[in-house]
Amino acid sequence: MYIVGPQGKIHLLDLTSGETKARTEFAGTPLTIDDGVLIGWTPAPDQPNVLRLFALVQEGAVLRPKWEAELELPDWVETGSSEPNEFVLQAEIENERVTVSWEAHARYRGGAPPPRQVEEAATHDERRTLHLDRQTGRLVGKEHVEAAPGPQQVLPEVTPDRKIVPYHSGTSRLTRPWPAGSAESFLVRTGKEPGMVLVRESPGRTTGPVGIRLTDDPAAEAAVTPDGSLIFIHEPAGGAPAWHVFSAETGERITSLPFDVGTRGAAVVNERVLYLVVEDCGTTQRWSLRCRNLHTTELLWSYVLKEDVRSKAPPLPP
Repeated sequence: MYIVGPQGKIHLLDLTSGETKARTEFAGTPLTIDDGVLIGWTPAPDQPNVLRLFALVQEGAVLRPKWEAELELPDWVETGSSEPNEFVLQAEIENERVTVSWEAHARYRGGAPPPRQVEEAATHDERRTLHLDRQTGRLVGKEHVEAAPGPQQVLPEVTPDRKIVPYHSGTSRLTRPWPAGSAESFLVRTGKEPGMVLVRESPGRTTGPVGIRLTDDPAAEAAVTPDGSLIFIHEPAGGAPAWHVFSAETGERITSLPFDVGTRGAAVVNERVLYLVVEDCGTTQRWSLRCRNLHTTELLWSYVLKEDVRSKAPPLPP
């Protein structure tokens, strides 16, 4: 399993033990992997519109570049932007080619509304696709350039503190619909009765959507796994901290896990639950990746990703 660990370096972890098997000597971001070769990238220093692609192979305890390729993008692109709408990079390995696609958006960032010509000059939306040789990283053929639609609002999978789309009277959607089995699922917060409901809606169904109540806790928080198959619900009012796991297809509760304070999101790989925990430890904020057995709930390992030093300790709770 590849992760971004301390100092932004790419780490190869053993999923069973959490031990580091290898790591890069520089910071980077993984994009895709096939047959032991990982494609990743990193912004070029002091060049906002330039990025460096690389293919990594394991040599002992080090992940070394098999090849590197520098891509210069239009001068208005900022590859290191923290805004999710401004720059997106994807890669896919197809036989002997690496297909790389990027999409970028730019808007006027001044204060008062500018004249139209100034705003138009600062507005950019572009998408490009290119192919690289898998063995050498050299460009194969020509880039495909197209105008990209304007940036769409990127919402997290679950937004329990926000009403997005009205569903029925007194309820609000918490997620966008996602495919799960033969139907689409989405979560709603109910108004008349506290709690959270899983709604299943089939395109060909004539009787309307089916609602499955998952919790009566009005303060419940939910997270959907990246593959959309499971829903994790934390019930703060449920006494002992509990983390309930439900099937997104049937609404059936699969298991319950201990909940670690500071947990953010979850994914399941080979019957193991991987989740991020952010803890305040005095003047340090610690980010850790933890792994539990989905069925026994045993904590298998915890891996510190980074530690951010604060200028002062966080305030005491009221």
